Amino acid sequence: MRLNELYGRDGLGVPVYTEPIDPSEANKGQSPEAEVWAQIIQDLNAINDPNLPNNQINGEGRTSKGAAYALRGEHIS
Repeated sequence: MRLNELYGRDGLGVPVYTEPIDPSEANKGQSPEAEVWAQIIQDLNAINDPNLPNNQINGEGRTSKGAAYALRGEHIS
């Protein structure tokens, strides 16, 4: 999200990669800003995944429902 806010301009956002790639293949151009936000919203909808833990007290830096709710609430009205 923050990268799109910082580097997005004139309708273009950051490149969107949805699958792992080799670093040598990381040469994609900027994606449309709307596409970036749509992907972010889709990713944050992982809140509904029953395998996503509620919190990660002992797992700093790992995703959780709490983190997804916080990000979604901060950026999505």
